[in-house]
Amino acid sequence: LYVDFLKNDADIGIHYDGKGMYGYMEDMASMGGDDEFKKMKDTYEGMSYDWFMNFEKGSIDMEFVADLSDELKEKLNFIGKDAINAKLLNYGLASNPVLVGSYKLNFSELFDYMKENMDEGAFDEMEDGISELGLTVDEFKKAASGELVYVIDHIETATKTIDFGYGDPYTYTTTDPIFGVVIGVSNKSVIDKALSSLMKEKEAAESMDVAADMGSDEVMNALAAMERSASGPKLEIMENGVIHADEAWIYVGKEVLFMSNDSSWAAKIAENRGEKIKDPKGDLGKFPFAVYGNFASLAKMENLKDARPFVNMFTELHGGANIDGGSFHLLLKDNSKNSLRILTEVISDELNKMEQKSNPDLYEELSNATTDEEAAEQCEGGACEAGACEAGACEGGN
Repeated sequence: LYVDFLKNDADIGIHYDGKGMYGYMEDMASMGGDDEFKKMKDTYEGMSYDWFMNFEKGSIDMEFVADLSDELKEKLNFIGKDAINAKLLNYGLASNPVLVGSYKLNFSELFDYMKENMDEGAFDEMEDGISELGLTVDEFKKAASGELVYVIDHIETATKTIDFGYGDPYTYTTTDPIFGVVIGVSNKSVIDKALSSLMKEKEAAESMDVAADMGSDEVMNALAAMERSASGPKLEIMENGVIHADEAWIYVGKEVLFMSNDSSWAAKIAENRGEKIKDPKGDLGKFPFAVYGNFASLAKMENLKDARPFVNMFTELHGGANIDGGSFHLLLKDNSKNSLRILTEVISDELNKMEQKSNPDLYEELSNATTDEEAAEQCEGGACEAGACEAGACEGGN
């Protein structure tokens, strides 16, 4: 194993050994006696990785190779082997978003894995939450296909004002990502049942009152329902079928559940006018976990400030992975020099600018000293006009 790792001539290489890590943590007094930690022994020891990074002209390339035990692979059988259904890319606001990513899992087997490995109390609490939706665990497991696409279409800069009612109003600038999430649906009737249950509970709780002739159990149930209603989001169904819940806009279609913080995007999906999101490098259609980032779209932001030089350095981010490993790539605008050199130059330049801003007086003094030194060197080298040094014209760099 180590021989294969050392054969790789990558610029940076890291080997992670699960057995060694577990042994180290087991020796620690705080971990060795932890039952939950011991429960995960097979997972820790069955997991090893090799990670490599190369700095090339025009790109920074990262690759990792997983070496998992057969037992662990069996446990992690909820991890998808294929890419998502391409139909899930049909729900964009635009065809070229800033960022799009995807993953595919077996939802039912993931739930079984969580039941086996989660703290019992935490799992019971999750089951209680499912029952509050009016669903059984089996219904919940069958609701989603396990496919998901997340999208940041663009980032908006907005100026907001808060008036506290005294003193001057407070005005500030904020940058908010406009995002959407597309979740594959296996059984729409289960989603509809959960939403209907939420709506009915809200309506009942809002009209509920504690009567004097109620028994203690009835009073407690009424108070609990009112508390859930008050703490949960206010649900409102729009004419086009979109559900408004606080800052979220939700639409349930036949094959997907769509959520966004942008009402116009949700309305567009409800009207079946979603844009086909592009997959320029093909990773979204190849791997169960994939990502594509468009730095050209990100560079259009107005409020990048100190991040702009770094954003302007890159053009794209892309890659994908499965249970056996994967690769990710950062592409640079400048492919004439090694990417590490470009990265170093940009970081050095930005550090110098930060130093200048934090110590302007010192920077001015150093600049003047450099100018004086250059002028003196010119005089010593005979660069001055005849008689200029004797007349003092070279002093101070004049």
